[in-house]
Amino acid sequence: MKHIRGNKLISGFIGITVLLTALWFVHSYIEEASADAWLTADAHVIDSYINGCGYCNPPKAPTSMQILVHGGGNFDGATNFQWDCDNDGKYEGSGSGAKARAFNPGDGTVMIEWGNGWGLGSHSWNVYGGGESEYWYELTASCSYQTGGGKTVRVKAERGGMVATGSTGFSIQELTFNFRMGFPANGSYHPPVDDPRGVKDSGTAAPSNVDLGIGMREDGARYQNDDGAWDFDSRGFTYAADCNGDGKFDERGGSANNSSFYIYPGYPPKWTNATLAQSVCSFVKPGTYRINLNVKDPAGKEHTLSQDVYLRSNEPFVINVYPTGEAAGATSYALSGGQNVKLSVKITGLTPVNTGSYSTTIDCGNGQTVSGPGGNGRNYPEGTLTGDNLGPCNYNQPGVYTVVAKFQEYKPASEIFTAKSGEGKAKIIITGCGTEKVCTVVSPFSLEWDVAKATTCSITGLTDRFSAAGLASSGTKAVPKVAIGLYDYLLSCSGPGSPTPTEQIIKVNVVGSL
Repeated sequence: MKHIRGNKLISGFIGITVLLTALWFVHSYIEEASADAWLTADAHVIDSYINGCGYCNPPKAPTSMQILVHGGGNFDGATNFQWDCDNDGKYEGSGSGAKARAFNPGDGTVMIEWGNGWGLGSHSWNVYGGGESEYWYELTASCSYQTGGGKTVRVKAERGGMVATGSTGFSIQELTFNFRMGFPANGSYHPPVDDPRGVKDSGTAAPSNVDLGIGMREDGARYQNDDGAWDFDSRGFTYAADCNGDGKFDERGGSANNSSFYIYPGYPPKWTNATLAQSVCSFVKPGTYRINLNVKDPAGKEHTLSQDVYLRSNEPFVINVYPTGEAAGATSYALSGGQNVKLSVKITGLTPVNTGSYSTTIDCGNGQTVSGPGGNGRNYPEGTLTGDNLGPCNYNQPGVYTVVAKFQEYKPASEIFTAKSGEGKAKIIITGCGTEKVCTVVSPFSLEWDVAKATTCSITGLTDRFSAAGLASSGTKAVPKVAIGLYDYLLSCSGPGSPTPTEQIIKVNVVGSL
């Protein structure tokens, strides 16, 4: 430091020296005023300087900075300090400093007693005329900051009518956090897993509550992170959930609870100082859902986190094929007369994921094949795939036709769900009388007749024990349920002037029963 000597006070220059670490040093300057008496002022950020920190993380907002302010001069006396934390020209803090000892080791430097022992002073100078005395007074000031960025603190020292002013600059980082989410192993919901370490799980079926694990870490901070545990920040945060995707975080909410738990599927890592958010959302139907969380961190900043949920169908994997308009699930369907039949398929128990592809084909049982629903990207968000008005299948002749619907999923290598495949069958019975005068029916059935000029008729079963007499010349007669097989029924009718009855054999092929 340069000392200015003389009898005249040179106003406007009072020595100021500011020391900061290399990380936080921004600027300092010196103003000097001297006659035979002189005064300087020094300011230091305590955490980085007085504590001898070799490497310190930069301070992060919100924070309170402790500033050690010195007033040094060649004359003794009470020293008052003022400080302006936000450099707006208004000194919002003031106080009187306590005296600190100093001595000259004789090598051109000055030793000052800091809070942690003796150390070199903030500056050095040549000693004139056998030495000079320097009198130090110090005071600790506190400046609070809610936001990061460059900061300037102005300081003022007053002693014996002399005033020294100066400033020190430093930077404060924004306090930022990152978040991690997972599903607790002891939670209500488990996602489907096909892990190479041997863990396989088809996942949770609907309906289900969904619990979440939330871990928060400060950016740049160090945490335990090994095979046994992942440690998180224990400071508080709040969260609110959007379960239905409407953009409103108004379903459920909560706050940090510093819990320890394992993340599914149950082997490490174990999370400590994390948050167990129970029953964040509830879903009734199978499908793919996205839970969005609005999280407010300790610095007051908001984050949006997302977690996908896959709920499989609770129904078994079943493939049904049936005539469109009929109910699914029967093993056979009887239709009267030759016709073109449109078909439907209903496949339940599927995993509702919009990846991979699938295909469906239908064998009509008459040599004809028609295509069913299929495409790229699965299209059964609730775990059920349906298709209607497929075909048609052409059934021109009475008979029994076995219809087979085949379903196949194809999954990419990244897919964790097992691809499903299978087939479903149903019989379609076309009833009626064919060219060989054999009527195809299902049991129970009815016989119908109409004989002109007859006055009385009877029906006798030649294969079974069915018998009906005293029948009119036309009508229908129900035949009780019989087993599958061929049956002959004798229709005999007589009338006035016809002593010989008119007879006809009705051939029936029973192919099934209802």
